[in-house]
Amino acid sequence: MRLADGQVVARRFLALGPQMQARTQGLEGVAGNATDPVAQVGASAAAGALAAADINRMPAIADTDAALQGIAA
Repeated sequence: MRLADGQVVARRFLALGPQMQARTQGLEGVAGNATDPVAQVGASAAAGALAAADINRMPAIADTDAALQGIAA
């Protein structure tokens, strides 16, 4: 491994942490999560699926309650 000052240090392996930087030029003022470098596609898709499930939950419960009331009547 060559250091910034030119010194060479022998190593068998090296681990580096990536530095993420969002490319947000032209996205100023855009709604959403375009400027969060840790918001990967998978996490965003999962959040959307959870939101959709929650949106669907209330009508499904109402339909089930109505059907059960019809059976009990």
